[in-house]
Amino acid sequence: MQIAHTIRQLLQAGSLLRNLAKRTGKTVIQLFGSLRNIARRLLECFRYRLIPHNAYDPAAAAARIQIRLDTS
Repeated sequence: MQIAHTIRQLLQAGSLLRNLAKRTGKTVIQLFGSLRNIARRLLECFRYRLIPHNAYDPAAAAARIQIRLDTS
């Protein structure tokens, strides 16, 4: 439940979906249909994305990943 809550907060406070919608000239709902569809697509990404063999190296992973939230 904590992971789901964190992902929900990232989707709500993050700017990736808003930036994508702005670039395409549509709203997020027009792009994906509903929040449920967004969750389904996110699940499919987790389910089928290939994990590189060095993904278990915490130092390499920390160097590639940044999460920033837009508080405005």
